[in-house]
Amino acid sequence: MFAFTRLIVSTAAVCGLAQAVQIQSVSTKRRQRGVEKRLMKELKEICNSVDLGVSAFPQDETAGLFNWRGTIEGPADTPYENGEFKLQITIPENYPFQAPKVEFLTKIYHCNVAPDGSICLDILKHQWSSCNTILTILLSLRSLLNDPNPDDPLVAEIGKQLKSNKSEHNKCAREWTELYAMGNNTPLQNGDVNMD
Repeated sequence: MFAFTRLIVSTAAVCGLAQAVQIQSVSTKRRQRGVEKRLMKELKEICNSVDLGVSAFPQDETAGLFNWRGTIEGPADTPYENGEFKLQITIPENYPFQAPKVEFLTKIYHCNVAPDGSICLDILKHQWSSCNTILTILLSLRSLLNDPNPDDPLVAEIGKQLKSNKSEHNKCAREWTELYAMGNNTPLQNGDVNMD
């Protein structure tokens, strides 16, 4: 990226600013086509990966390929079992070199998920690699439901409860799952839950 920026600056000096901006615009469009091609490949991978308990698709035609909705099925033998958890996945323009922003839309009682839906997961932060895909993110999140990390909680009280009183934690997590992630409780645009 540094070399590219240096090229734009030197082009601006030699050819004039307008031409340099035009070159950068063409390069940005080419890069965006590359991202879109990769996202289409990832979408195909997700569609071909049935029975993994995860799914994701572009949100709608107007949002393009950069805004997706995901779903995670609660893993068996966890308090989240039979729950369906909705996610908002926002893909940056420089994907895969930057991690997508992923948030739970469905309320969940989990020490690594904040009340606003933000998630504490290393591959969405400092452990992100361009080798990761939307599918690996979804599978990692499903694994996080199976194996929460109370030693690095986003919600300290829930992490503390998980470590000190697991049965009470699991009871609360199950109640939330039944209340927010089962039946016709669907997330709304702002992340609230429709209780109709």
